[in-house]
Amino acid sequence: MSDTTTIQPAPAVPSAVASPDGTAAPTAGPATAPPTVPSADPPSDLTRAIAVLAADATLGCVACRTGDDGVTATLTGSGRGVRPLLQWLADGVRLDGFAAADRVVGKGAALLYARLGAAAVHARTMSESGRDALAAHGIAASWDVLVPTILNRAGDGMCPIERSVAGIEDPDEAEPAIRAAVAVLMAARG
Repeated sequence: MSDTTTIQPAPAVPSAVASPDGTAAPTAGPATAPPTVPSADPPSDLTRAIAVLAADATLGCVACRTGDDGVTATLTGSGRGVRPLLQWLADGVRLDGFAAADRVVGKGAALLYARLGAAAVHARTMSESGRDALAAHGIAASWDVLVPTILNRAGDGMCPIERSVAGIEDPDEAEPAIRAAVAVLMAARG
């Protein structure tokens, strides 16, 4: 997994929001909701993060924060699912003041974003429990598609990460539960 941190002047970013491209994990009962991504001039950190994510299919998530000096810090995480978020936590990364864009956010990812300290999260696909967890922790949430739950990759049941935190509301308790679920999944694969 390759995570990079880039600090660069804020690039010009189109204000259009990319629609889901079908590469997300299967979802149950999709309900479309209009994107609630703010548009601003210059582009907001959230708009910038969404554009960077849309431009690179290898990225799983992107977080941006523009400092008072106008310099934008951009963090990118590659890999599927919650792996980039777990790596950021393992590396001691904090997202205080950052706006993040992700491909799929269920409750597990939402609680990890809360643990990381994100200020706002946009997902191409977000579960209702992910939205609720972000709201409960004071994190602005937006999405392209809102679904009742995130399904597993086979599409025949709940995502094991979302299931692992079904009864958890505390981000500090969520991380070990998610790491345990990931370990079980990795052991089953081989």
